[in-house]
Amino acid sequence: MDAKDLRERFSNIYEGSKENLDQSEGKLKSRFHKSEILEDLGYEEEDIKVEKSDERGKRTDIHCTDEYGNVSFVVEFKKPNVDVGKSKHKEQLVDRYMKPLKADFGILYNGLKVVAYRREGLNSEHLFTKRADDLGDKAKEIIKFAEKPDYSLTKIDNVKEYFKKFDEQEEKLELVEESAREHFFENFKLEKNSSFENLLISTIDLFQQMKGENQFLDSAFRFWKESYAKKPEEVPSSWENIMKRTDLSGKSDLYEFMFCLETSYAIFARLIMAKSGEDYKFSDANFSWFIQTEVKKASRRGDIAGASWAKVTQELISDMRDNLVSSVFEEDIFYWWTEHFEDKSYDDLFHVKQIPNETIKFGTSLGKITLMVYKFNFSKIDGDPLGVLYQQYFDKETRKALGEFYTPQEVVDYILDSVDYSGRQVLDKRLLDPAWFRNFPGISTSKIPKRSRKLR
Repeated sequence: MDAKDLRERFSNIYEGSKENLDQSEGKLKSRFHKSEILEDLGYEEEDIKVEKSDERGKRTDIHCTDEYGNVSFVVEFKKPNVDVGKSKHKEQLVDRYMKPLKADFGILYNGLKVVAYRREGLNSEHLFTKRADDLGDKAKEIIKFAEKPDYSLTKIDNVKEYFKKFDEQEEKLELVEESAREHFFENFKLEKNSSFENLLISTIDLFQQMKGENQFLDSAFRFWKESYAKKPEEVPSSWENIMKRTDLSGKSDLYEFMFCLETSYAIFARLIMAKSGEDYKFSDANFSWFIQTEVKKASRRGDIAGASWAKVTQELISDMRDNLVSSVFEEDIFYWWTEHFEDKSYDDLFHVKQIPNETIKFGTSLGKITLMVYKFNFSKIDGDPLGVLYQQYFDKETRKALGEFYTPQEVVDYILDSVDYSGRQVLDKRLLDPAWFRNFPGISTSKIPKRSRKLR
């Protein structure tokens, strides 16, 4: 898009708004959206988040994200007869949305006037206020600041630039404001084109490629199916939609889908726990440093192989197992995906012709979700972040089908208070959850397949 084209589109909307000063914000938002300004700024359909009518006050009218879910551009609409120059509207745009979401650029827009702001760290700068039909050179500024940023997973300089940006404390997303929490859940929901869905689909493809060829995967899947799996009474529509886009279609494939879903969540949960450990300043929890160091090891002549991101994730989990909490990061049945990377060096993963396409896609999806987790600061979340996340980003039908629910925090607090489980005196004590044994009677840990070179 060039400046002339952008000016023409704003002018067209201006003429319509001038003739209908009482038109609603929704009408103006719809006309702006249909103008395809955002698409020509580089944003795909999945990058453009439009507020729904029942979400008023919780999120922006429109915000646009890059490949890793970072909000780059925010638009807040007002009726044409509303003066967008008032300070209360600036506070709404900048303080409620741009700062919590770490958006670099935002505009207040009533169809007749454009008020633009740029954020730098904790501060904001008013760039300009212009009539929408007379943007002049300011159209170039909108293109400069609003265009979709590009951080390539396969270019070390791009990745370093990304790390540098989010290593600044004021750039990290702290999940305090409602808009920031909504954005966090939006990043990882099980829905079309989300980062988690992409991870799930690539996990399914990797499973299909390794099935029947890898002894550990086959035994892990068989153990899970016999000991844990339970076919849901009703298959969630979100599952059916995803299965249609993969090689899983029949009812016999449902168990494979569920196993891959559990695997994807196990990987994601470990990434969240590793980053949370760093944010809470646990000793030896060094998520950011480790990822940066490992990515440098993976790079060759400025490039990073897509499959290398899976190796980076594997090494991170291994480091967390040794230095943080061994039980959380142990090699369990959902660790089967590492078989492809266990005996390969970063040099090996650069030989694209020898690496299956499924492996490359899986590594790339892991790299994307790792960078998305990287930007968040979880230290401001009270209670169990994984429990809150699980309840939010897995729809109710999915949680019901998997038969997995987190105990509400107030129930946990009541139980602990009832047995006087508080204070420093509990540090050397243990808690038993009898519900696990009730749900899985007769299961012995000796039945769980082991991943150990010593046993092979």
